[in-house]
Amino acid sequence: MSEEVTGSEGVSILAGVEGGESVNADPNPSTPTEGTWFDGMSQEEIGHLQNKGWDKEDGVAKMYESYKNLEGLRGVPDDRILKLPKDGEPMDEVYNSLGRPETPEDYVYNPVEGEDPANNPIIGDVRQAAHEAGLSAEGFTKLTDAYNQAVAREQQAMAEEAQQAEANQISELKREFGADLDKMVAQADATAIALGFDQDTADSLRGSMGPRKMLDLMKKLGDAVGEDTVNTSANKAPYGQTKEQLSARKAEIMSDLNADPTRRDAYLKNAGNDYREIQAINETLHAS
Repeated sequence: MSEEVTGSEGVSILAGVEGGESVNADPNPSTPTEGTWFDGMSQEEIGHLQNKGWDKEDGVAKMYESYKNLEGLRGVPDDRILKLPKDGEPMDEVYNSLGRPETPEDYVYNPVEGEDPANNPIIGDVRQAAHEAGLSAEGFTKLTDAYNQAVAREQQAMAEEAQQAEANQISELKREFGADLDKMVAQADATAIALGFDQDTADSLRGSMGPRKMLDLMKKLGDAVGEDTVNTSANKAPYGQTKEQLSARKAEIMSDLNADPTRRDAYLKNAGNDYREIQAINETLHAS
């Protein structure tokens, strides 16, 4: 009969079984430790080493590296170590440690040219959202600056595209109408003035409609209001004005030109509204 293999308290579960003597019946088996650096440690300690992988040949080196990292971490002041909250708890302490300002109003926003943040409720909403998300003061300013710069680039690109589209239409109109285009433009300008348009209104209409549709619209409006209001020969002064009134208007324009170098330069280059109006007045006076 083979030698018995016993378990705890003297109980042999393989009693009388041939070959049982070769089976490890220890209820708490462990890796043999004889001749290793951790000889004499408890089973719990050895289990911990095994879980970390420190029971291998390079175990000591790995354990030293872990200790060195821990020692380096403990060299950081406590107020520099982030303490993450448990699930469901507020993140305020973490956000504040990372540079979030005390209130949303403390975020610095750099407005673009012509913008008044005080009259823009969106800026307040963005500040509030950034504060709730834990954005740092520096991060908020960098983010909003980058956004405004991106918008400016997009607007510039759109403006350049619109200008090119207008230039293309003008080229097409010149090819189509030749010298008659000057008369069409003059009539359109006279119609706009007769209807009380200022330059901003004219620019806005042309920007939304394009030069061709703008000219078509002004022609239809000019035809509708009649020649008693619109001088279709490019006279910017409405019919019905006396010679004295026209002369006074001419003197007024010339005085304005002397006071405004920009307008004067345009006039001297035979361009701009002032030049066209003076020409129209002169034509009317000479025809009188």
